Amino acid sequence: MSESGNVVLGVERSYTGKRWESSDSDDRSANAMSQRHGLSDIVSRLLVARGVRIDTADTFLNPSLRSLLPDPARLQDMENAAERLAEAILSGETIGVF
Repeated sequence: MSESGNVVLGVERSYTGKRWESSDSDDRSANAMSQRHGLSDIVSRLLVARGVRIDTADTFLNPSLRSLLPDPARLQDMENAAERLAEAILSGETIGVF
């Protein structure tokens, strides 16, 4: 049986040996997630057990490159690269992308 707390869906440990535990607040979070996002109880419980919060569930379940990748403008020297690319386009230079 469980060492402490409630197990998630009758499973004490994952394949890698990590403990799966559930608390009353997890049950409430799963119910709220199920209602807000129209998910089944089991999917909501698994998401809560994985640490997905109710406000990030939609992004987790429907990922997009925009939400997963950093803002390209934050990459080092991106502004310089964009200026150089625009300059090459305006002057009719051949551009190679690697």
